[in-house]
Amino acid sequence: FTLENDELFIEDIHGLHRAIAESIIFSPRKLKGKEVRFCRHYLDVSQKCLGDMLGTGNLAVMRWESGKNKISDLGKK
Repeated sequence: FTLENDELFIEDIHGLHRAIAESIIFSPRKLKGKEVRFCRHYLDVSQKCLGDMLGTGNLAVMRWESGKNKISDLGKK
């Protein structure tokens, strides 16, 4: 990053996003809704696509991202 005139410029924003996504994904704790949304946007997939990949529906993904539902253990199905 560089700092010019009190403004921060990140030269490799995609690298930063990748590092954040990897940190979130490999965290041992359950993901929060905002983290799910960040990773989904990073992967450039819709709520429906993510729901299909995880074996759940797009409504579940929408509820996770909004904080209306907690993320269950998908592997216990």
